[in-house]
Amino acid sequence: MNIQLIDRRLIVATTGGALALLAGLWIVPNYLSATDIRAHSQRLDAQTSEYLAQRSALEQLQAEVLILRSEAQSNCRSLPESPQDSQLVDALARPVDGLNLSDQVVRLGELELHPSASANGSPLERRRVRIEMLGSFDAVFSVLHAIDQERNVNRVTSVDIHPGAAGLSAVLEVDEYFSGPKEVAQ
Repeated sequence: MNIQLIDRRLIVATTGGALALLAGLWIVPNYLSATDIRAHSQRLDAQTSEYLAQRSALEQLQAEVLILRSEAQSNCRSLPESPQDSQLVDALARPVDGLNLSDQVVRLGELELHPSASANGSPLERRRVRIEMLGSFDAVFSVLHAIDQERNVNRVTSVDIHPGAAGLSAVLEVDEYFSGPKEVAQ
């Protein structure tokens, strides 16, 4: 009986040792691996939340940009690239009818670089436009109104109106701006 008791103890001890070895070699590493995986999962959840917040902010900014572009297109003046893109001279031309307008001359100056202005890193070009006219106040005002309604960037620099025998004699000077030559990146 003593041998059977020893055999049983040996079997129990061997089985317990095998279970302890199994726990040490398989369960504990898996538990540690699960802890690492859980921490990694939590980091991924935090990064996903941050990404979603940034994406939402980006979508909101994109919507705001669309609204601002729409407002700029409807409310702001544009800067033509060259005089060929300008509509100012066409807007200033009035029919000489002998009643409201007896004479009108539009003189276009040469393009020159504007000394102190730039757009997107390129210097602005300026062209001076001189309008000489003889006519009624309504004719002079309609030319000033046309300049103001023009969608491109321009600036009235001088208005000189004098009464004459055949109506008002007016000389208007306008600076018209263009985006100028593009600088070549080196």
